[in-house]
Amino acid sequence: MATGMSTTQAPIQFRWPADEDVYAYFDGPRLFSCRDGSGGLFLAVNVDADEDGREVFVYAPITAGGLAAVLAGKVDLRTAFCEPPGGQVVLARWGQDAGGKHAESTEWISSADQPEAWRHDPGVALREERR
Repeated sequence: MATGMSTTQAPIQFRWPADEDVYAYFDGPRLFSCRDGSGGLFLAVNVDADEDGREVFVYAPITAGGLAAVLAGKVDLRTAFCEPPGGQVVLARWGQDAGGKHAESTEWISSADQPEAWRHDPGVALREERR
């Protein structure tokens, strides 16, 4: 078994674009919340592009209360992505073809296995004003 891989987590499916709130947008959603095919809530961030041009996102499972704390600036983004419930995040690679964007691969990894370059600096918080 590869380091950080989980055999206990079920395969996961996400839709593009984010189907809930987008908190940062530049040529597409970069930081957003969404639900998976089973209704689980996630906070997602675009972290990289791979050598094949696929966009790489990290999806951290989060509770509704946890998301509210992130949106209020009470929990920083590093904590949300590095200390998620269960200690694992989903790494998703999104490709594009004539049919639009699609997740080419998703895998659960230990949140500790995320490269440092993907992690937010400590104290970087999101503060969203709701209308």
